[in-house]
Amino acid sequence: MPTATPGSEPAGRFNERLRLWRERVGTAATLAASGHPFAITTRGQRDAGQFLANLRLAMDAGLSHDAALRALTLGPAGILGVDRQLGSLEAGKIGNVALLDGRLGEANTRVRWVVVDGVPYQQAPAETDDPDDDDDQPDEPEAETANAEPADDDGVRVETDASRVPATRTGGDVLIRNATVLTMAQPGVLEQTDILVQDGLIAELGRGLGAPDGTVVVDATGAWVMPGIIDDHSHMAVDGGINEGTLSITAQVRIEDVLRGDDLTLYRAAAGGVTTANVLHGSANTIGGQRAIIQMKYGVPATELQFDDYPRGIKFALGENVTRRRNRFPNTRMGQEAVIRRALTEAQVYQAQWEEYEAESRQADRRVAPPRRDLRLETLAGILSGEILVHSHGYNADELFMLLQTLEAFGVRELTLEHALEAYKIAPEIVAFGNRGAFVSTFADNWAYKIEAYDAIPYNVALITEAGGRAILNSDSGERVRRLYVDAAKMVRFGGLSYRQALETITLNPAMALQIDEYVGSIEVGKRADLALFNGHPLNIYSRVFMTLIDGEVVFERRGDRGGPFPLAPKRTTPSGPAPRDANNRYAIVNAEIHPVSGPAIPHGTLVFEDGRITAIGADVTAPAGATVVDAEGMRVYPGLIDGGTTLGLNEIGGIAVTQDSAESGVIQPDLRAAVAVKPDSELIPVARFTGITSAVSAPTGGLVPGQAALIQLAGWTPAELAYVDRLALQINIPNGAGALDIGALLGQDRGSDDDAPTADEQIERLRELFTEARTYADQRDQVAQAGQRLASYDPALEALVPYARREKPVILSANSAAAILVAIDLAAELDVRAILRGGQEAWRVADEIADAGLPVLLSPLTRSPSDRYDPYDSVYRSPLRLHEAGVLFGFQSNSGSGSRQLPFHAGMAVAFGLPPEVALRSVTLSTAEILGVDDQVGSLEVGKRADVIITDGDPLQAVTNVQYMFINGQPVDVDDNKHTRLYRQYQQRLGQQ
Repeated sequence: MPTATPGSEPAGRFNERLRLWRERVGTAATLAASGHPFAITTRGQRDAGQFLANLRLAMDAGLSHDAALRALTLGPAGILGVDRQLGSLEAGKIGNVALLDGRLGEANTRVRWVVVDGVPYQQAPAETDDPDDDDDQPDEPEAETANAEPADDDGVRVETDASRVPATRTGGDVLIRNATVLTMAQPGVLEQTDILVQDGLIAELGRGLGAPDGTVVVDATGAWVMPGIIDDHSHMAVDGGINEGTLSITAQVRIEDVLRGDDLTLYRAAAGGVTTANVLHGSANTIGGQRAIIQMKYGVPATELQFDDYPRGIKFALGENVTRRRNRFPNTRMGQEAVIRRALTEAQVYQAQWEEYEAESRQADRRVAPPRRDLRLETLAGILSGEILVHSHGYNADELFMLLQTLEAFGVRELTLEHALEAYKIAPEIVAFGNRGAFVSTFADNWAYKIEAYDAIPYNVALITEAGGRAILNSDSGERVRRLYVDAAKMVRFGGLSYRQALETITLNPAMALQIDEYVGSIEVGKRADLALFNGHPLNIYSRVFMTLIDGEVVFERRGDRGGPFPLAPKRTTPSGPAPRDANNRYAIVNAEIHPVSGPAIPHGTLVFEDGRITAIGADVTAPAGATVVDAEGMRVYPGLIDGGTTLGLNEIGGIAVTQDSAESGVIQPDLRAAVAVKPDSELIPVARFTGITSAVSAPTGGLVPGQAALIQLAGWTPAELAYVDRLALQINIPNGAGALDIGALLGQDRGSDDDAPTADEQIERLRELFTEARTYADQRDQVAQAGQRLASYDPALEALVPYARREKPVILSANSAAAILVAIDLAAELDVRAILRGGQEAWRVADEIADAGLPVLLSPLTRSPSDRYDPYDSVYRSPLRLHEAGVLFGFQSNSGSGSRQLPFHAGMAVAFGLPPEVALRSVTLSTAEILGVDDQVGSLEVGKRADVIITDGDPLQAVTNVQYMFINGQPVDVDDNKHTRLYRQYQQRLGQQ
C-alpha cells in the first residue's frame, strides 16, 4: 500500500470529494428537473453576503434562471403557505421588492435596493468587484492538489461510495455452492452444501442443486456461511441525537422519523457480517422513544432501510444514565420505579377510556365524542396490550429485578433487558418472567468503565444460558458492531458455550427477542436470505467476512483474494487450575507442544525452570529429580504475553475519580513514577492474567509529560514486587492537532482573547526547550560532581529527564493521527532520543516514514473505527500488516486497565487481515520485549530468562482458547482466581440450588 506524501492527496479521495461537491452544487438543478417544490436559503453560510456568488455555482451546474428565481420567491412562499401575500409582484401583495443592476446569476450583478413592506433600503456597494473573492464560497476542489497514486492490492487506497458498491449483483437470485453452512436450525452444520436463493428467499438447501438460467453462482468452496448477524442494540443511521431528554417520559417520539441511509456505519457493519440492527432511543430518560429495526443497506433512502413487518418496540432506561440528570425527576432508582408505575397506571386509565368509548359507540344511536387522543399515553397503552415490546437499559441486579416485578404487575409479558451486566445474579427470576423469560442483551466482556459495570463478568451469557434463558450479544457501538462474531467466540472461553450456542447469541436469539425469527436468525427454506460468508469458521479469530447478503442481494463484497480457509477444531477438555507449588521452586513442564517464539516449535518437549529462571528447554530434556512435574499432554506452552501500554494497577473504576491514579494535574511532570502507585490488590490485574498476560507496561497518562512508566509483573504483594523494571520509559503525549493545518492561521484569523491554552506548536517547542535544559543541567551536575561539590539547585524534574535526554532509556511518544506521528518522528530526531511510538491509529498511512526513521511502534487496540470516511473499512485492522511489510518492529498495547485482557484478540484480528500468525504471536511477546529493551528477561522461552510461562488448550490468540496454567517469575498463579471467576462460581452455585 503506498503512503501519502504530507500535503498530497490520493487521487481516489480527491475524485470522491469532487463528485460529492458536484452532487451538492447540482442538487438545486436536480430538484428543479423533478418538478418538486423547493426553496434556496442562506442556511449554513457563514456570510450571507456571498449568497448570490454561491447561487451562480448552482446555476452553472444546470439550474435555470427561471427555476432559480422561483426558488427564491414563489417557491418558499408556497412552502410557507404565504403565497397570497408574498413571492410575486402583484397588486395587493406586500411591497417586498429587490432591485438588481443586472440579470440574476450574472457575474457582476449586485443588489442595489431592497424594499421591505414598502420601505426602501439602499445597499452599500461591494468592497471588491470580484464576486469569487470569498473563503465562504464552496469552491470546486482543485485537481492539481491530487496525488494520483496507484491502487493497493484491495483495489483502492481510499474507499469511496463507488468502491463500496459490490461487484456481484444478484437481483435476489443466487446459488451459493459447496459451503459449510451453519444453519442455527435443526439440521445443524451442513458440509459441502448449496443454498439456492430465489426472490430474496431461501428456496432450497442441499448438495448439487441446480438453478434457473441467469442465476448468479457464488463458489463458496472452503467457506463458511452463517445467518446474517443481528445487532439487538444500536444507535446507527440516526440524524441528530438519540435522546429526547427533556422529560422523563417521551414515549411518543420515534427513531424511524430520523433514520438516514448515508451513515457509513451501515456499510462497515455489513463488512462484519451484520444484516439487521435494532436502533434504539438513548438512555437519558426512564421511558424513552420508540425503536426501529433496520437492514444494513448503505446508501438507500431512509424509507428503504426499515425491516418489513416487525413489531413496535420502546426503550426504557434504568440507573445512572437517568439519575445523573439532577435537574429533573427522577434522581434515584426509587423515583424510576415510581415513574414507570405512574406512567403505566395512567395508560391503564387512558386505555379504559377508549375501551369505554368504543363500547358506547357500538351501542349508541348517535355519534359519541371520543376521548382526547394522547400519543404518549397511546404508546404506553400499546405496552400494556403487548403490541409494543419493551427494551430496557439497565446494569444492576436490583433495578433489573424491580423492572421484572413492576412489568409483571401490569401484565407485560415480553421484555428484553439491554446491557443487564448483573443479570446473572437474578437468572432464575429472569427466566421465569412472562411468556418465555426475559431476553438478556449484553456485552461480551466490557467491565469496570463505571461503578454500575464493576460486577460485570464475561460469564453473564453462560449463566443465563445455563439457567434456561436466551442471551444476546449486542454492540451499542458503531465500532463493536463490526466484530460481534469475535465477541461470540469469547463465550466459548467464558463459560464453555458450544459453538452453536455462541453463534445463537448474535443470530437466532436476537431474532426471537425482536420477534422477527420467522424471517431471519437461521438458515431455513422460506426465510430471508440474509447471509454472512466467511473464509473460515466465524468463531476462528483468523477468519473474516468476504461477502454479506440481504434478501439475497450482495451489500458487501471484499475485493481481492478470499484468504483462508480457517477451520475450528472442536474444543476438548483439558485440566486446569494452579500447578502444585514446589517448596524448592523447581518445575518441569513435560509432554507439551512448546512455542519458544524465538525459535521453532518443539512438538513434544520439556521446559525446566528453577528459582524463577529457565534452566532447560528442548525435546531431549529430562525432568530433573525432585522437580514438580506438570504434565501438559495435549496442551501448548508459550511465554507470557506482554501488554505494551496500560493503566493496570493505576486505575480501577472508570468514572470514579478517586480510583483513577494515572493522570496527575500539571502539564510537565517527568519525575512522577508509576511504580510507586501500582496497586497489587487491584481487581483488574488477575482479570488481565486470565487471557495469558504476565507482564505489562503501566504508564501515567495525563499532561504533556505525564511521568515514567514501569514494567510490572501481574503477581506480587507490594508495588516493589510488581514493578520489576522501575523507570522503564518516559511518557510524552504529542499534543492534539500537532502537524494538522491551522486553517485559522492560514486565513489570518486571530486567536480568541479567551484562548490561553498553548497551541500544539508551542507545546512542541516547550519539549525542545525542556530537553535542552535537561542536558545543560546534566552537564552542570557532572562538572560539579567532578569537582567534588554538590549542585546548588537540585531540580527533580530535570534530574528525572537526564537518562532520557542522554539516550540511556527510551522515550515513548504517544500519537495517533498520521500528522501527529510525523511530528513525533521529527521530534525524536531533533531531541536525539531513543524513541518508541505509541498509539498509531493511522500508522498505516505513514508506515514507510516510520520505517525510514527506524522507530518501533506499540499499536493501540484494533477495536477502533477508521478515522476518515475515505479510509478503507479494514484500514485499522490491516495496520499491523502494513507496518510488517514496511519493516517496522511493532507490538500491541491495550491502552487501559479493564481492557488489558483483550490484548491477544487484537493480534488475532490482525491475522484475519493478512498478518502472518507467527508475527502476530511475536507482537504480544518477543517484539514488545525488544521494543522495551527487556528481551533479555522476557518475551521468549530461553535459558536464563524469567520463567513467565502460560499453558493453554490452543492458540493463545484465539478467543475460544483457555489458559490452563500460568507461572510468573517461576511461581504458579491460579488464573481461575479472579473477581469474575469467583462471581461466576458463586452464582452458578445459586443455579444449582434452584
